[in-house]
Amino acid sequence: MEYVKRLYGKLSAGQKKRVLLAAALLGRPELLILDELEANLDVASRLEIMDLVKRLAAGGVTVLFSTHVADIAVRYADRIAMLNRKILAVGSVEELVAKFGGRWKVVVRTKRQPAGQERDGGLYVTYVNSPAEVAEVLRGVEALDISVRLPDLGVVFRKLWGS
Repeated sequence: MEYVKRLYGKLSAGQKKRVLLAAALLGRPELLILDELEANLDVASRLEIMDLVKRLAAGGVTVLFSTHVADIAVRYADRIAMLNRKILAVGSVEELVAKFGGRWKVVVRTKRQPAGQERDGGLYVTYVNSPAEVAEVLRGVEALDISVRLPDLGVVFRKLWGS
């Protein structure tokens, strides 16, 4: 309640984004179009707002958002359109990665080196082309800890853009 009497111009960038998002939601829209919603936000605010966007989408609101941050697109979008003056490609992360490149990184902490995996600073690393391949990589491995890292959409964009 400390912000109730504060003028909009005196709010921080994150607070302004919250006010704009709240105003956009007042009419209970079926379609929400957001332009770089995560820009100029600290990490906590970015996560909070993007999690809200994800909940809105799960609740039936169609959300179209633009971002320059590939990790945001990977984490929060069901479908991605890659643009550079025109639409270069559209699809899910899995479809784009399968068609244009990029791989999931599987990092395993284990007592002994699994077959076919390279050592990376005390951890064993391998790359897969889809999440479905993770189980195959881990078959027979006595893992102490496992993490699967999302693919880098920059690889896809660079291939599409021709650089």
